[in-house]
Amino acid sequence: GVRVVRGPGWSWQQQDGGEGGLGTLVAEGNWGTERSCGAVVQWDCGGRYKYRLGVNGHYDLRLYDNAQTGTQHLGVICDGCGEKWIWGIRWKCRGCPDFDLCTSCYMGDKHSLSHAFNRITSPGSPSVQVPVRYMARKVPLKGIFPEAVVIRGPDWKWGNQDGGEGGKGLVLTIKGWDSTSQRNAAQVRWRGEINSYRLGASGKMDLQLASPTSSGRHYYPDHLSCLGDSSNRTSTMGFCLGDTVRCGVDGQTLMVLQQDHGGFSVAMALIAARPGKVAGLIDNGDVLVVYSNGGKYIYNPKCLIKVKMAQCISHLQLRQSFWIVIALIFSPSCIALINDDSINWMKMVKPTLGRVGRVVKVLPSGDLRVALGGHIWNFNPACVSTADPKSLDLAETSEDSAADILKERVILVWDTDLNKKQLISEAAQGNVGNVQKLVQLFPGQINAQQEGRTALHVAAHQGHIDVARALLKAGASTEIGDDKGNTALHYAAHGNEAAMAGLLVSHRARVNSRNHAGRTALHLAARKGYGEVARTLCEHACDVNTQDSTKNSPIHDAIAENYEEVIEALTSVKTLDLERQNESGFTPLQLAAFKGSKLAVQRILAKSPKLVDEQKSDGFAPLHLAAYNGRLDVVHILIKQGRSAVNARTCGGQTALMLAAGRGHVDVVFLLVREACKLDVEDEGGNTALHLVLKEADLFSTDCHLLQDDSTIVQIHYATRVLRINRLRDSGLFGAGSIYAGEALACFLVKEGANLRQTNARGKAPFDYILKPELRKTLTKLEK
Repeated sequence: GVRVVRGPGWSWQQQDGGEGGLGTLVAEGNWGTERSCGAVVQWDCGGRYKYRLGVNGHYDLRLYDNAQTGTQHLGVICDGCGEKWIWGIRWKCRGCPDFDLCTSCYMGDKHSLSHAFNRITSPGSPSVQVPVRYMARKVPLKGIFPEAVVIRGPDWKWGNQDGGEGGKGLVLTIKGWDSTSQRNAAQVRWRGEINSYRLGASGKMDLQLASPTSSGRHYYPDHLSCLGDSSNRTSTMGFCLGDTVRCGVDGQTLMVLQQDHGGFSVAMALIAARPGKVAGLIDNGDVLVVYSNGGKYIYNPKCLIKVKMAQCISHLQLRQSFWIVIALIFSPSCIALINDDSINWMKMVKPTLGRVGRVVKVLPSGDLRVALGGHIWNFNPACVSTADPKSLDLAETSEDSAADILKERVILVWDTDLNKKQLISEAAQGNVGNVQKLVQLFPGQINAQQEGRTALHVAAHQGHIDVARALLKAGASTEIGDDKGNTALHYAAHGNEAAMAGLLVSHRARVNSRNHAGRTALHLAARKGYGEVARTLCEHACDVNTQDSTKNSPIHDAIAENYEEVIEALTSVKTLDLERQNESGFTPLQLAAFKGSKLAVQRILAKSPKLVDEQKSDGFAPLHLAAYNGRLDVVHILIKQGRSAVNARTCGGQTALMLAAGRGHVDVVFLLVREACKLDVEDEGGNTALHLVLKEADLFSTDCHLLQDDSTIVQIHYATRVLRINRLRDSGLFGAGSIYAGEALACFLVKEGANLRQTNARGKAPFDYILKPELRKTLTKLEK
């Protein structure tokens, strides 16, 4: 749920929408090393990717705000905005007594920039000195803030409150989803309806930006902590990540010590004496402990003691009157102890599972000696876990009169669902040894699915080659799909794992297998921009022309986002069909012109020059599409390399010049005129390019059409004609050195010979559309 920005180890191009892009951490996971992990981030700009939190020393993310998880500094008021009490990170001035700022005020340059501050991430965490803000590197912040325009996001579950797919809303405020947190919800107005949506609450993102936009805010990246920077961390009591611990105090003492340290509950008291693993070290010194049944509790470190495996069952109070049901499970610590002999032992004991037995004694090694089915068995304590005593059927138990056998009774349950989850978990973490042991013990679980995913799926996505080899050797299927039809090869492509893709194909994975959206692994690589994966798939003879449910082929997907590595890989394939249209009627070249993909246009023209003037059903050729969208470089390539017909017309009678002029693309207009595009061609309404410029009021008034006097139309065309610049300056149009695109275009076209008096079908000449007297006067002079 916390909000993050890119960190010092970032090497993922523009996945975050550019530096300063905000995202929400939606999941964490181990990357196969003991002390390093990864995180999945949903970026405000759209897109969800996995990142390194300390893997090989790489920190891809910085923590920007943790108010979303309920972090609050009780009793501390922000001296900048008066927030009571400060939510999220606290910034304490080192030079002023009792002066604190919230993140918004600190990043907003409240208080003296020359004063040094300390960063306090959460109550009780160490106070870390940061550099002064004066002259520090400052980056614009981009994300979902008030006034941002948003659309529904990946976790949307609110029906058609937004007016339907594609509906846009305006963010009114950022607030807390509930009273226990802040800044993890947004209030949005959709065409009159106002509702609140999750912005990190419970790790969910209901919204994303409709288009990249600046928030007007800034932040100091070097003043933020690296997310996951917990290498070699220990608590104040000496606990480390991965330690096995248990509660070493009685229930009454536990209740007292837990005050202000995570709290106390009956459930905690019942499980506290059991061994657990240290899974997190809180900044205030508290310890997060995870139990084999999935339970998680935060402890005051004074409550805990370290234990060895031999001590893990010391919590079993062997009393005659208390029944305990124990399930045979396979946790990571247990699996690590399994060898070939114990595998054979497991096969022997399996038929007896589910029957009633008794704990005979606890061996010096810590193992449990159990009387079961007429035999005595030894169980490693890591393989047992307490369960609900009510699940024990007392009516089926048998009494044993041996006086030397303790009266503690146990029942062992073979939990196939738990073993399935464990296999997938071990595969995801890259623990090949544990995976090999599990597939030997439970060969029938090798293709089992958890939430639609198999062990091979997760290994493929994470790039765990050795795990995948072990699974494939044991008979894992490469063709099982998840609930969306994605196979292991799709997962490898989605995870940007080229070597994994090659391995799967070499094991006869169908390279052209399609998911429910009709997409192959090559489609996914193209949509993500993964060039190496695309090359690998192409080298294995995949079909580069397969079209998905929207008739997009991989080349369409790569061009849509201008992923140049993928474009190079695909256009190098001889069998690439460049004439296929997608659902919108675009061929690859037309789409490249529309999107402005310079490389794609160059490579397609080199491969199939005859396509340069191929028109869509509306008559738009690549040159029209590029000119209409202001793609100057593409227009130049189409004309120079492709020899495109500059005066070709659409079904509406418009030339590329007319389309560019009506949109205010001054540089494109100049280039087209220089390449002999005709000025007085009429469209179906009798309008010329000059008509279309002067009719478009926005070209003369909106800020986005303001030009500086160093724009190309002035810089190139008038480079040797200074008097003409002076004439425009003297007219008063430039003012303090700027001019609107409409004014520049009108002057330029008239100067080049466009007819100011030519009438359209309504009998109006361009001159009739001029609103500014100064412009009328200037154009009249230029006309003469």
